[in-house]
Amino acid sequence: PYTTLFRSLLNLYPMPAFAQSAGYNYQIPIVGTTNSDAVQSRVNRNLNSKNFVNGSFAYQRSNTLNPNLFGFLDTTRMSGFNANATYRHIFSTRFNGSLTYNFSRSSTLLTPAFANRRNVAGEAGITGDDQSPLNWGPPALNFSSGIAGLSDAQESLTRNQTSALSSNALWMPRPHNITLGADFRRQQFNNLSQSDARGTFGFTGAATQQIVNGTPVPGTGSDFADFLLGIPDTSSIAFGNADKYLRSNLWDAYFNDDWRIGPTLTLNGGMRWEYSSPITELY
Repeated sequence: PYTTLFRSLLNLYPMPAFAQSAGYNYQIPIVGTTNSDAVQSRVNRNLNSKNFVNGSFAYQRSNTLNPNLFGFLDTTRMSGFNANATYRHIFSTRFNGSLTYNFSRSSTLLTPAFANRRNVAGEAGITGDDQSPLNWGPPALNFSSGIAGLSDAQESLTRNQTSALSSNALWMPRPHNITLGADFRRQQFNNLSQSDARGTFGFTGAATQQIVNGTPVPGTGSDFADFLLGIPDTSSIAFGNADKYLRSNLWDAYFNDDWRIGPTLTLNGGMRWEYSSPITELY
């Protein structure tokens, strides 16, 4: 039993805000705040009558404060940018082509209230959880009777990135308008997080229910009494291999013919091929 250990977690529960009525005794407005910034730019340049370049860049970031019922203040920081450049060349009045490169990257960092600040589980003497400072905090507590479960977010860092190269051409041998092209994309998904690093304890009242002739008596037992006695009815934990670096490549090629047979008849047809490689883990 974890009698003393669990009781120390009661200090994380706020005192009642008013006398109990309607089945609850605590109420508080939960208001989060978000600050964000964004910038965009674009450039176009005509090198001469047959060569053109253009590009764009966009960046945005945000910072969000997420309080919860217990006053734990988690922060989420997000940032991302997208940049692309295109070169276009006119070979003749009936044939032109372009080449485009695009790069995008985004990151999201979720930091729980106790990360790098206070090892709540360690102070309570609870062992077996991940002791990394990034995952400091209390274990999750679940109650079957409706008592608010103690919980906080799990630390995570996600960084995704895509590089793409595409080309296309337009050929117009009248009465045809033929478009053809190909694309390649390299995708990276980098996720650093644990599933349940601090662990979860569940209390259902099974430890304190009455047993008559080997059979539990319905309606007896208290989940909160189980908690005070330090006897969880269920428990779980999951951590290890926090870093996952997933990679995937995608290719495609296409051909399309817009055939203007006559002033009242147009035939459109084409073919497209795509391939997406299986996602692999870098390590």
